[in-house]
Amino acid sequence: WKRHPEHRGHLYTGGLFSAAMHVNYFGDILWVAGYALISGNPWAAIIPIVLAAFFAWFNAPKLDAHLAEHYGAEFEAYARTTHKLIPFVY
Repeated sequence: WKRHPEHRGHLYTGGLFSAAMHVNYFGDILWVAGYALISGNPWAAIIPIVLAAFFAWFNAPKLDAHLAEHYGAEFEAYARTTHKLIPFVY
């Protein structure tokens, strides 16, 4: 995507990013949740919950502000039509 000059200055909204704006954060939550399940320790469930909260209420809004500033109307249109963190849910 970035290697092609015609994409310069445009927001990438293809692939998995068409299902959720921050699908990479969702992948991290799933990865950590998998480790928590494998550990067999009920207290380990706290880690993916805290991570999800951190992504939803800190990282994602901060990145959204940056993207809105950088891409303007293109990001606003993308944000209106795409789920934020969890594909097809939130």
